[in-house]
This record gives sequence, C-alpha cells and structure tokens, in this order.
Amino acid sequence: TAGSPTDAAQVREVADRVAAEIEAAGYTVYNVNVTNPGQHPAQAIIDTVLLLMGALSVLAVFLSAFLVTNTITALLGQQVRQIGVMKALGATMGQVMGIYLGVVLGFGGLALLIAMPLAALAAYGLSRWLVTMLNATPSAFAIPPLSLALQLLIGLAVPLLAALVPVVGGARRTVREAMTTYGLSASSQSGMLDRLVDALPWLPRPLLLSLRNTFRRKGRLGLTLATLTLGGAIFIAMLGVRESLYWEINESFGAYQSDVNVELAQRYPLVAVEAALADVSGVTAVEGWRTTKANVPHADDTASDQIVVYAPPVDTALRPVTLLDGRWLQPTDAQAIVVDNHFADLRPDVGVGDVVRLRLNDRETAVTIVGVFRLASNVPNPITYVTADVLVELEGGAGEVNSLRLITDRHDLARQEEALAAAQTRLSEQGYAATLTTGGQIIAQQRSRIDILITLLLLMGLLIALVGGLGLMGTMGMNVLERTREIGVLRAVGATHGAVFQMVIVEGALIGLISWALSAIVAVPITQFLDNRLGEQLLTMPIVYIFSLNGLGLWLVGALLLATIASLLPARSAVRLTVRDTLAYE
Repeated sequence: TAGSPTDAAQVREVADRVAAEIEAAGYTVYNVNVTNPGQHPAQAIIDTVLLLMGALSVLAVFLSAFLVTNTITALLGQQVRQIGVMKALGATMGQVMGIYLGVVLGFGGLALLIAMPLAALAAYGLSRWLVTMLNATPSAFAIPPLSLALQLLIGLAVPLLAALVPVVGGARRTVREAMTTYGLSASSQSGMLDRLVDALPWLPRPLLLSLRNTFRRKGRLGLTLATLTLGGAIFIAMLGVRESLYWEINESFGAYQSDVNVELAQRYPLVAVEAALADVSGVTAVEGWRTTKANVPHADDTASDQIVVYAPPVDTALRPVTLLDGRWLQPTDAQAIVVDNHFADLRPDVGVGDVVRLRLNDRETAVTIVGVFRLASNVPNPITYVTADVLVELEGGAGEVNSLRLITDRHDLARQEEALAAAQTRLSEQGYAATLTTGGQIIAQQRSRIDILITLLLLMGLLIALVGGLGLMGTMGMNVLERTREIGVLRAVGATHGAVFQMVIVEGALIGLISWALSAIVAVPITQFLDNRLGEQLLTMPIVYIFSLNGLGLWLVGALLLATIASLLPARSAVRLTVRDTLAYE
C-alpha cells in the first residue's frame, strides 16, 4: 500500500477500498484479513533475541569494568612505594592520577583496535545467519555510526570511570603511608572468616593457607566473585529456560498430537480411510479429524481475525491437558469452541461464556467459548477446537475428514518412523494423497526454533563467564605478586614446589566453588525473569519455571575447570620464584 506499510489502520482502509472495488465488479468478498502489516512472522522472536542480547551485552561491559577496577587496584597496590617516591620528589596528586589514567586510556585504545574489526565480523556473520534463518535475502552490510560511537564510548570512557576510584585512592596516599609499606603483609585475625579458619585446625596446613589467602583481599575477591557468579548464573538460567520451553512444547504438542499426523489433500469418508489403515503394523488406533481456517468477525463487523479450527472426534484421547480457564469439549456440546492463549491475547474483549461468530466463505455460525488452553508456540494464527457438527454446518461433508491421527503401540521415535512409512505406503496404494509427519518431528521442529534463541543466549553467558575467568586469572596473578615475599618465607622454611603450587591452585578452586554456590542462588531470579519475559514475548504468558539441575551440575564442572585453568599460570609463576629473588623483592 501507499504510505506507511506498518500503519495497520491505513493498510486496513486501503484493503477495504480494494474489497469494495471487487464487490462493485460483481464478485463476493468473504473476508479482509490484515495481520501485523510490515512485520516478519518471526518479528517477536527476533525482537526478543536482540533485546536479551543487548541486556547481556550491557552486563558484559559492566563486568568488564570490574576487571579494570581489579587490575588497576592491584597495580596500584604493587607500586605503592613508587608512588611514595614520586610524591616525595614533588609529584602532585593530579600528576600521579594522570600517569595511571593514561595507562588505562592506552589499554582502552589498544582494546578498540582489536574489538572494532572483531565486532564488524561478528555483526556481519550473525546478521547473515539470522537473515538466512528467516529465509530472506540479506541487504548490503553497513556499520551504523551509532555503533561506532558506542564502541568508542565503551572502549575509552568505561575503563576511565572504572579506574577512577582506585586511582584517586592510590594517588591520595601520603609519602609516609607509601614508604612504610612492606612486601610482607600482616594478617588480621579479627575477621569472622579468619576466626572460622582458625576453628579448623585439623585441615592440612597448605589448605589452611589457601583458605586464609582466599579471603585476605575481600574487596578484590568480591569483584572477582561478581563476574564469575553472574556468568555462571546466566549459564544456569539459560539451561533452565531451555528446559522450561521444552516442557511447554512437550505439553502442548506431545499431549494432543499423535504418533503420526496425516494431512489429506481433501476430505474423504472416515469409514473408507479407517478401512485403508485397518491392519497397518504398529498402529493401534486411528482418529479422524477435520481442520480448516475460519474467521472470527468483530462485533461491529469492521474487522475479523483468522483462526485455525480443529474438529476432533467426541471421544478423542488426544487433547490439550493444560487448560487455563473453563473446560474441554464435551459430547453434549453442540455449538462450543475451545480457544488458545493466543486467541485470548488477540481478542481480550471475549472470554469463557461469551459467544463469537465463525465465518467460512459465505456461511456463518455462532459458538460459545467454553475453555482456554495453553499453547507454547508462536503460531501465525490462533488454534481452536470445535465439535465436528460446527464444521459440518460451515462447509458440509458429514462423516468426512481431512486429517488423521495415528496412535502406535509404542511411542518412541523409531516406532513412529516405522508406522509413518507403513501408513504412507498403504495410503499411496489406495490412491489417497496425503502428507505424513511424526509427532517427534513436530516437537523437534518446535524445539529447533527455541534452540536458535537459547544458543545465542548461552554464547552470551559463556562470554560473560570468560570475562569472569579473565578476572580470576588477574586476581590470582596479583595475589601471587603481592605475596612474593611470603612465598619466599615459605620456601625458606621448607615448602616444596608442590606445596606452593597446590596452595595457589586450591585458592583458585575455592573461589570457583564459592562462585558456583552463589551462581545457584542468583540464577533463581534470573531464570524467573527470563521465563516471564520470554513467555510474554513468545507465548503471550509466562512459561513454567524450572530450575536446571543439569545446568547446576555442568556449571560446577565448568567453574572448577575455569578456576583451575585461570590459576595455572599464576601457580607456575609462584613455583618458579627462588628464595633469593622472593626475599629481595620490593
């Protein structure tokens, strides 16, 4: 249409004028249907993906700022005496701050040189992949100026802001404070955690040292745990959302879809097709269904909504089990309809007990809504169920069906495939044109749509966990550097290479274990939020909440593995220190 292609009212007005012209030419227009003009059918999914990826990207930047804060704090702690010397020679607070903020700015610039081309490649690949998944032709690739501006802001301003507090604190040290700092730090025994460690004298001494060292720098530990915890919580939450969505799909499509679905090219007498499939191997029951598309006009007849209508047999064993309101169809119902949550969202003006009209070509009938069921799928048209008499009234053909539901003796995928092949051969031999699909294939198709979303979000969660791993590696490296003289003392009194190595590795593993426990707690509200958000975006309602025990177990392995890998390099550096070098360290 001319004008804005996304203006539903304008598109509707043009469509109505077209319909009037057609009718003026002597033809009959039964329905004018305008649905989300200017939007791709997968618009809701893509919007959800981009929204969540944007939120996770902001979180990744926030956690990366922790890395900057951690690193610059450790650097300032290492160079306290150098700062004291500079201030003793007349350096002002502003000059000292300028030195360290200049370092941060330099590293931000180097990061931009790496990040900007990588971002362009990632954007190109991701956009091409998504467009291909949507069965569309990609347009010319270009990087928006806003994107470049945001990268510059993130690469330069965020590190400076993250480093500002520790740099100001380090630059404010007096000469006396700086010059009286020694490499061998004193351990305070007044803290609750220290007293807890003291209460465990039966533990091996290297483990006690690791416990004490883990909680020595509580501020740095908190920042490191924050990154690891959020990364782990997002990973667990993503798997929880995946399990929730899979549960919803199984409930929606496993409950009322049969082992094999047969869509006939036209209506056939039920008795004839039942006879054709009477002795197919593995098939224990055949249900004849009718299906069509109809329209539900609004009360003022200015518009109508298109729906998919199924008419199952009155004694069907295949029906939705999750009713949100009302009841299922009963054999005594004459003019009744059960609608899904998508219809309820599309037509909030009607509910259980209200009467709506079904229009098919030039026929119309009134039906009463008796129930609303839950459908976990982003369908193009709402799904509804009526008694067979309703469709007979709208399109005739009593005793005829255009869809079959086959139930097998076993419900595994292998048996479904066997039954499908046998039924397809039999129908072809009898001259019936039909399309057959197994129930497993339908569920797999629904899951594949969800897997695209979950894969992208899992990748974001893993990237955030990687940020946490880098933070842990930096923390462990700085901890080893700060304790150089202490390690020298341990070596001087007989500590072996293995004992020093074990002390550092155990310290990292303890941080990983603590972050895992915290991740399990933080994952609960994150999972709940994502279940609500994704449910509203994709299904018009929150999805069922499931906490992923598999995700919890996988992240336990991942956290310990990540912590161990992050500690290997610092542990190796600690082992390579000689007693002379460590005791001479300033």
